[in-house]
Amino acid sequence: IRPFRNATFAAASSMVVPGGGQVYNDDIGKLIAVLAGLGVPAGIYATNADPTVRLLAGVGFSLVWIWSVGDAYLSATTYNMALERQALP
Repeated sequence: IRPFRNATFAAASSMVVPGGGQVYNDDIGKLIAVLAGLGVPAGIYATNADPTVRLLAGVGFSLVWIWSVGDAYLSATTYNMALERQALP
């Protein structure tokens, strides 16, 4: 386990690869949630021809991806703050 997590790197990892920041932060439960949250709208998009449904699925996919970036950043920051509290006498 790393003693410090770089919040910017965590967010950038999730920006490049959905769930990458969750892997960096060792948040496997959140990684599973991100993958499921991306898989459902991707499946709906792939199996439905209705343009409105496909648009909503694309929006849902995008929102989950954006959430994963913010979550990766906040999780790393929260982890670092907890480390700082433990270091104080």
